[in-house]
Amino acid sequence: MMIKVGKLNIRFEAEAEALYGFLREEYGLIECADEGRADIAVRIENGKAPEDAIRLRASCRECGLKMTPSLDGFTLFLPYKPRKRDAFQLINPAFMPKWQASLTDFLHNAFLAALEIKLLENGMTLFHASAVKSGDGAKLLLGEGGSGKSTIAGLLAKRGFGTVAEDFCVIGEGRVFPLPHRARISIRKYDSFNKRTAADSLNRGVSRLLGKKPYRVLPFERIYSGSAEIGANRISGVYLLERESGPALEPMSADETARIAGGIMLEEFENMAWSKEVFSRSRYAESGLEDAIRQTAAAALAGAETARLMLPKYDDLDETADTAQRLLFGKGDDL
Repeated sequence: MMIKVGKLNIRFEAEAEALYGFLREEYGLIECADEGRADIAVRIENGKAPEDAIRLRASCRECGLKMTPSLDGFTLFLPYKPRKRDAFQLINPAFMPKWQASLTDFLHNAFLAALEIKLLENGMTLFHASAVKSGDGAKLLLGEGGSGKSTIAGLLAKRGFGTVAEDFCVIGEGRVFPLPHRARISIRKYDSFNKRTAADSLNRGVSRLLGKKPYRVLPFERIYSGSAEIGANRISGVYLLERESGPALEPMSADETARIAGGIMLEEFENMAWSKEVFSRSRYAESGLEDAIRQTAAAALAGAETARLMLPKYDDLDETADTAQRLLFGKGDDL
């Protein structure tokens, strides 16, 4: 299975169809013909890791990881037991099979760190933002986790705007590229975008018993069904979300926007359990990662509108959507 992220070709190989099915849920929207050289090759093997592999603990399960010195090849050793196809989609990560949770940990940690290194080498970077499209340009909603990026993107998607990214995307050369991935989304947020199901009601009850906040783990296209915009899109604006303020659009400099974006991405990498192991094998081992991200982001955002998007509390989601649409798109006629 080959996917294209930005200008990079990434090949996944797995021993079982169960693993391929999971990867297609994760990245199927950006799958492409498996031709030519892969910039990153990932092989997933079922079984115990050899002695020379790096030992990793993920989702209460020990895995093993081997990396090439150039970080263009990975082998993940992952014990797994196939389940019914929809088992991990039910309601709560507590019901996700451990092998799938472990694979998700790898894809959201070591793999993303390696991907970032290769992106930077090719004039691109990961960007912690949602992105919505209108007309011939995409608007990026920047912010830390919990700032409301995916909420605003989902509300606008429901109104007919295209969704390029839910949480992470790739930027470079003035364009934004999609990076679909499995997202954790609260039931309240999901209900605002989709019709409520019996599984959601069950999730609420089980979560209350477990003392957890109810949410779903879903692939990108199942959150914003029918609204995905796959391919490169011109960046027309970048907006730093600030909740419980405004409503207003306050101009920012491109340099400040890039600096904030670099800091957010660096914090994300610091929270990724395996990223340090990956970065230690690159030229970003000691320092320079944040500067590299900031400079790459600044070049990608040149010419785009940059501003703070200040919104009131999200108490009334329809009102929030009205405000966001008015500030970002005016009347929103050009969908």
